[in-house]
Amino acid sequence: MFAEEKFRVRAPIQRVWEFMSDLKKIGPCIPGCEKIEAVGENTYEMTITIRLPVFSITARSITTLIEIAPPYHLKSVTEGQYDIGGGEFHQETLVDLEEISDNEVEISFSADTKLEGGLAGFSEKIMNTVAKELAEQFTKNIQTRLEREPGDEDFPMGQA
Repeated sequence: MFAEEKFRVRAPIQRVWEFMSDLKKIGPCIPGCEKIEAVGENTYEMTITIRLPVFSITARSITTLIEIAPPYHLKSVTEGQYDIGGGEFHQETLVDLEEISDNEVEISFSADTKLEGGLAGFSEKIMNTVAKELAEQFTKNIQTRLEREPGDEDFPMGQA
């Protein structure tokens, strides 16, 4: 599954960088994120439940930031398991920031996810549609958070 988005936010690049490079801040923007906690330097444990029309998937994973080039580039690697059929997944995510003006930043992100076991045989078209919908919601949540006044960024996990 591959998802990518490019969007702009009205905020200074340093604020966007501080937000995007802190997975504790990003967690509430991830649809279905129930838990995120630091377990080491640049390493986070996460639990996410994705609700589909017919069933739900709960995934537990470890995400590590492996490339950090402030304030323009991040790369993370996620390894995890999900509860359907004992499946596993591997995801590489890239985030790039481009300063458009003093108060506007373009965010480009892509996530390439490989499934093994369980859902790996599920229709690629269905899984790509789900990935696109989740990426779009994630984008909207980030925009909502970053375009609020600084300090006014708290809301429950998995929703903006």
